Amino acid sequence: MKQEIWQTLILVVLVGALVLRYTITPVEELAARYVLYDDAFYYLKIAENLVASGESSFDGINETNGYHPLWLLVLSGMRLSGTHGDGCVKLALLLEIGCYFLSVVLMYRLACKVLGQSSVGPLVAGILYGTSPYLLCVVGNGLETGLATLCLSAFLWSVAVARERCKVEQSRQVSVWLLTCVVLTATLMFLSRLDWVFVFGMCVAVLFFEAAWRKRTVPWNWLAVGGCVGLVVLTYMLTNQLYFGTPFPLSGQVKHKASLFGLLSWRTWPGAAESIAAIFWPLTFKFWTGSMWFVRGGVVVSVFAFIAAVRKTRDPILAVTILIIGWGHAIAYIGVQGPGPAYYFLPLTYSMCWGMGLASWAAPLWAMAAWLSGCVVWS
Repeated sequence: MKQEIWQTLILVVLVGALVLRYTITPVEELAARYVLYDDAFYYLKIAENLVASGESSFDGINETNGYHPLWLLVLSGMRLSGTHGDGCVKLALLLEIGCYFLSVVLMYRLACKVLGQSSVGPLVAGILYGTSPYLLCVVGNGLETGLATLCLSAFLWSVAVARERCKVEQSRQVSVWLLTCVVLTATLMFLSRLDWVFVFGMCVAVLFFEAAWRKRTVPWNWLAVGGCVGLVVLTYMLTNQLYFGTPFPLSGQVKHKASLFGLLSWRTWPGAAESIAAIFWPLTFKFWTGSMWFVRGGVVVSVFAFIAAVRKTRDPILAVTILIIGWGHAIAYIGVQGPGPAYYFLPLTYSMCWGMGLASWAAPLWAMAAWLSGCVVWS
């Protein structure tokens, strides 16, 4: 009970500080300081036109699908409620902040559920994920970032609960209900960030093959989950093809940069490196955040975390899956679409925070500190 009170108090203080910051700061100043991205106003204008005329358009002439649909629907709902001008901008920021901190709470609870015996690991993962200066800044960019992090945490939480209940209870009704929740959260995650379909695909693929190998039969439950979400993705693609002439909102410039061979070049990894640097942020005062040293450091931490996940966690398969989905998403995104900014690779940040929680359990803290010091000296 006391632990829950402290968690609530810390959450209220953090959220209150950010709410105060965004409430008293004029929108013009927020935009000038690059807290708000220009794409945030792009979203708001499309939402305004969608509510006013029913057209998905920025200029009222040309139709566009260059957005992630769930966040646009949320902004459209704000417009329908009568919120306009600066009030709509600040309400969107506060909603983002709330979603982000809910995702932090879910991540902490997820770590407690999966790690089981460790009391340090969940705290390390939650603190890194909830107090990173970069994350605290980027969730206030006016885009879909905060909402997407909540959908990601909700999806992983629903998977953890479904796996736990299916092991304990043999009721068909309970299993169907929980798998329906997995499908719903996966759908919301996809609509919040379209490229996070890679996260879903990798997660379900691992769980499917693990269940098939363990039971020596086809795991129809995970196959059904994959099929349902696949239908959602296919419906989205067909709708976009019909109305906009392209299945996904990809720019030609990004497509031309996409190459599987580009994965071998350090020039395609700065965004992913910055997403890892978000948890090694004290080092960012000395080193370029896009340095490949952060990627190498992330690999080392992931190795320690993998050892802990296999040997000590309550659900090793899920622990390893959460650890690798960020890397899988980064590889898929760079290979299919090309490089991008750090907030595109937030699943990697999520996996690294999770990995640090596991690594703090597997290796003494002095060993990790020595490794970081070695990186500094070697660089």
